[in-house]
Amino acid sequence: MAEQKQEKKEFHWADGVAEKLIKERPKSSYVCAARITPSGTIHIGNFREMITSDLVARALKDRGKKVKFIYGWDDYDRLRKIPANIPKQEEMQKYIGMPVSKVPDPFGCHKSYAEHFEKEVEQELGKVGVEPEFIYQTKMYESCRYAKEIRHVLQNRQIVIEILNKYKTEEKIGEDYWPLIVYCEKCGRDSTKILSYDNNFTIEYECECDYKGKVNFSKKGIVKLPWRIDWPMHWHYEQVDFEPGGKEHSTPGGSRTTGKEIFEALYKQQAPIYLMYDYIIIKGKGGKMSGSLGNVITLKECLSIYEPQILRYLFAATRPNTEFSIAFDMDVIKIYSEYDILEQRYFANNLEEKEKRIYELSQPYKIRQLFAIPFSQLSELAQVKTNEDIMKIFKEQIKSREDRERTESRILLARNWIAQMPDEIQIKLVDKVKKIKLNEKDKHAINQLIKFLKDNHSEDELQQGIYAIAKNNEIEPRAFFKILYNILLNKDYGPKLGDFISIIGQEKISKLLEQAL
Repeated sequence: MAEQKQEKKEFHWADGVAEKLIKERPKSSYVCAARITPSGTIHIGNFREMITSDLVARALKDRGKKVKFIYGWDDYDRLRKIPANIPKQEEMQKYIGMPVSKVPDPFGCHKSYAEHFEKEVEQELGKVGVEPEFIYQTKMYESCRYAKEIRHVLQNRQIVIEILNKYKTEEKIGEDYWPLIVYCEKCGRDSTKILSYDNNFTIEYECECDYKGKVNFSKKGIVKLPWRIDWPMHWHYEQVDFEPGGKEHSTPGGSRTTGKEIFEALYKQQAPIYLMYDYIIIKGKGGKMSGSLGNVITLKECLSIYEPQILRYLFAATRPNTEFSIAFDMDVIKIYSEYDILEQRYFANNLEEKEKRIYELSQPYKIRQLFAIPFSQLSELAQVKTNEDIMKIFKEQIKSREDRERTESRILLARNWIAQMPDEIQIKLVDKVKKIKLNEKDKHAINQLIKFLKDNHSEDELQQGIYAIAKNNEIEPRAFFKILYNILLNKDYGPKLGDFISIIGQEKISKLLEQAL
């Protein structure tokens, strides 16, 4: 038994889900799903659902299984409210209650409100290797593809009512409840009430706009199921095997609970395997995101700072049910460093199996070993050197077209990150030195440093030399560094001076120090 325990692998969480799927639902092909209503900006927290399904799909493919990864745009859902970051707030109010696919784009660049947010994400997903089959629910509902599913729900509405009431803590659902939303043929809103049902495909309804109508929903797609019933219906129609859900859906009695019970009662099948994913904190940008307030960070914004594989790494390395942060502050350097070390150890064959798997799942497409400038060094270089200068510094390490592309990309990402950092963090070498108060010891030490800089030194020699000059002149090294930062950067702190002087050039630094005397 002890030997068996030692041989047992510690699975990456995605591999664990894949193994569970294969064990509980043995077959050759699987469907992994995710979905969202494009009711506003699709943020990086929403992306967690996409990447969770993508990682499980990859784990299944790595086991030789066929996988269909679908992403449902629930764009036939009603517009409930207008997020704060949407223009034309007052004008947009008149569309509340209409499907988001029927609401005009307030930005004026797409066919509809829904399409604006759908395309905003779709054009970025390929960069991170997430390529699902998109299903647009407006097209599906309007083409009456779900007619038989809807009929099955309506014919079993008593079961639905019973399950929903089981978890309602407030007023219970009455016997006159119909689990169906009708969009009025006159006003286009969902302010309707079903009056009768023929137990097949025809309903009669009335709207608050005083319109009354009768519709055969197998021929005219103006109806949809409410969310708590719509979700399990999709599991059945699409034959879903795995679909994650957010924390808000995962509370006891929430939509996952009722969806599972409705699915198993109506279809007599096992509900899809489920995984709850937690929230994401944005570090350096204001904490938790709120779609309704509009203070969100998008996938595109994250990719303006992070390489695609590093963004994938943040998700692959964290269990979905664990809250974590995506940094936009100084921790960006730490994250790049962690990833680069992982990459180096991967190609050195110096990783535990789980770490190796994290690296593999982090790659958008193929795995390849490429040169990477440390982001900490690059964040300093990018502030004082041109792109061409930086490329020249590393010309010996850049051995291929892919190396060059990655280097150019990292330079751009570093510049993007620096541009959004506070001024006090940015490195700006002064053009003209402001006079600062120096005593005789300080002046003598600076003179020694100027002489020292006439010879060619490495970064480490420069750093050690500054320390030695401070001690030889009986100056606290920290105080001497502060003096030098004030002369060169007009602030009390800055980057590692040895590296910085090497980057700028010893002759240029010497001339600035001379101005201070």
